[in-house]
This record gives sequence, C-alpha cells and structure tokens, in this order.
Amino acid sequence: MKEKYVAAFLAFAFGIFGVHRFYLGNRGLGIAHLLLFFITVGISAAAEAPIVLIPALLGFIDFVLLAAMPREEFDRKYNAAYLHSENIPVRFSRAPERSDRQTLRSLKAEGIQLFREYRYAEAIDAFEEALELAPRDPSLHFNLACCFAELENSAAAFGHLEDAFANGFDQPHKLREHRALAWLRKHPLFEVFIANGYRMKPAALPSPKPADLLDAKPASAAAPEAPKSLDLLEQIAQLGELREKGILDEMEFAEQKKRILGQL
Repeated sequence: MKEKYVAAFLAFAFGIFGVHRFYLGNRGLGIAHLLLFFITVGISAAAEAPIVLIPALLGFIDFVLLAAMPREEFDRKYNAAYLHSENIPVRFSRAPERSDRQTLRSLKAEGIQLFREYRYAEAIDAFEEALELAPRDPSLHFNLACCFAELENSAAAFGHLEDAFANGFDQPHKLREHRALAWLRKHPLFEVFIANGYRMKPAALPSPKPADLLDAKPASAAAPEAPKSLDLLEQIAQLGELREKGILDEMEFAEQKKRILGQL
C-alpha cells in the first residue's frame, strides 16, 4: 500500500530522477522522467546551460501536488487495487460534478413534479430532503405547507407556513389564492394565523371540555360567549370543535368567532 507522505518525500528528495513515479507504480512515467534527466544532463554539458533543472522542477511540482492531495483522492488513484483486494472500504468524497446547489434544484423540481401529479406524500419526502440542504429556504417551507394542506394535516401546514414567513416568504397573497391551501382556508385558525402576523401562538392553557364553554342546551339556543380567560386561538379552536359536534350551527359559529376577534 502506497503512503502519500512517502511519495511526497521521494518527489522532493529524488524527484529529479523520477523515483517517486516508480514508487507510485507509474513505471512508464518513471522511465520517461529518468530518460529526461539523462538527456538534459547531456544537453547541459554540451551547451553549458542548466537544462538539467527541468526534471528537477517537474519533481518539485509533483511534490507540491502530492503534499496537497486529499487522502481520499490519493487512495482512489494509487491504492484502489490494493484496498479492493483486501476488501477494505474506501471513503471517497462526494463527486464534485454534483454540488449541493445542483442537488437542491433537482430535489425541488422533483417535489414540484410529484405535487402536480397529486403524489403529495412523495413530494413531501423530496421537499424534506431538500430542506436538509437548505433549512431556511422559504419556498421549501411553503411547498411543504401546500402538501400537508392537501393531506388535511393542519398542524404541519401551519407550522411550515410559519417557518416560511419567518425565513422571508414575501408573497402573503398566496395564502388566499393558492388552490392547495383551499382546505386550510376553511380552518377556524386560518384568519387568526394571518391576524397574528403569520404565527401560531403556543397553547398556554389545557383545552377545556365543551361543557366548560356551553351548558347543555338545544342547538337552536344562543350559545354563550367563550370564557375570556382562554387564549384567543384556544377559544376559536373550541368553537370549531363545538361546530363539528353539532352544538353550534354555522351562523352561531360565525357570530362567536367575530365576537372573539373583536369584529363586532
């Protein structure tokens, strides 16, 4: 097995003869280097010019290149056959022809294409893989929010929308226009999310039971206001639960929400 620093030392000390080339297994280049040495010695003696410095300079250049070469690249070039025969795994660096930026663009394009094909779960995988390369990319968070909204996962959708705006997303009109967010726009917390500056407040109090908000009354009876001690988001969330259970009808729900938001 060849050693990088041994090769570099041979290039520095005996590079004029091409000894390092023989050590590295480049026998052809070593012979050519040695012949160049004898030819330049003859020319130098006849012309009284230091032509012999040419192979010395070539050896010094090889020394610099070997000293600066990463170990993985050295093993790939000069030790691959040995390591393969010994079944020793070789760690190679990521291929330079595909940068992180290229990978990111590829994953984005893949996610968008999957989204257009209504393959939302697969699109989420592609966008989340891209997010590992660019965790502060607002467009990735917005795309993920759209995917989760299509899957009717409000928690994840609101979470990624919040991250999108926190990282500079500057197209708020898309929240009301993008078709993928149609389901999310019907959510009781959608208007609250916007009114709160595109942020979700953390729940400060445990969710109360419906009985804590309303006494058992017929659906036609006017529903009392939600307790003022509850956080704004919790109040509207509870109203949404009551509507789903049939305790509140649509008119009562809309009236209570407006009252909570201070629009009445």
